[in-house]
Amino acid sequence: RPKNGPTLNNVTHKVNIDWIKKWIADPKGHDTKARMPNLRLTEEEIEAVIAYLTSIADPDFPQIGFDDFLLKPDSEFDDEQYSKMDNLFKIGKAAFSASRCVLCHRVDEEFGDVEVGPDLGKIYIKVNRNWLYQWIKEPQSYFANTQMSKFRLDDEQLRGLVEFLMRDEQFKPELEKYYGMTLDELDEKGLYELPGEGEMLKESKEAFEALKANSELVAKGKQIITLRRCFVCHDIKGLEDLLPPQKT
Repeated sequence: RPKNGPTLNNVTHKVNIDWIKKWIADPKGHDTKARMPNLRLTEEEIEAVIAYLTSIADPDFPQIGFDDFLLKPDSEFDDEQYSKMDNLFKIGKAAFSASRCVLCHRVDEEFGDVEVGPDLGKIYIKVNRNWLYQWIKEPQSYFANTQMSKFRLDDEQLRGLVEFLMRDEQFKPELEKYYGMTLDELDEKGLYELPGEGEMLKESKEAFEALKANSELVAKGKQIITLRRCFVCHDIKGLEDLLPPQKT
C-alpha cells in the first residue's frame, strides 16, 4: 500500500537541523493537523535518528545554482541586489496566486480547504531553497506517492516562487515564537530578525555531517527507527526488508 508519510531517504537535504529536531520532538507543535505521532524521544535519541537519516542521504543530491546574495536577509542587500530579488519575488507571487496553492495548503492555519498539503506558514525555517525548487518542479521524483501537483512553470517562475515562499512574511514564524522569548527579551539580546537562510544552511550542513560521523549514534538511530516502526509510514533506505512483501 502507499505509505502515509514522505520518503525520508533525503530528508536531510530538505530540512534545517533546528526544524527537524523540533518536528520529531513535537510534530503538532509545528502543525496542529500533523499525522505524525509524538514518539516521546529524548534529545539524544532524536539526534541518533537524524544521524541515521543523514547516513542514508544521497551524497550526490542535485544542486541548483542560486545567487549567493539571495541567501541573505533583505537588510543586507544593495540597491541592485534588492531590485533583482524584488523582480523574482513579484514573479513568484503571481505564480503562487495563479497556481492556487492555498486550495491545498494552509498558511498559518488559514486557507487550505482541500486539506491535502502541509501548512506553509513556517516553511522559511523548515526547508532550504535548493530542495524547494526541485520539489516544486518534479514532486513525484522525490516522493512518488505525493498528491502534490506538477505545475508547468519555467525556470524563472520556479525561482520566483521559491523567492516568494522564502521571503514573504506570511511564511515565517513570529520572532517571539521562534526564539521562545518576549519582545523585551529579544530587544535585550539584540534579536530583531530570524536567522538568515545562509546561516541556517551552514549550521545544518555542519550539524548533519557531525552526526553522521558518529558511527555509534548512526547505529543507535537505526535501532530506534526499527523499534518505532517508522518504516511503516515512510520509505527509509536500509529498512526495506522489514515489511512483508506486498501481495500481487
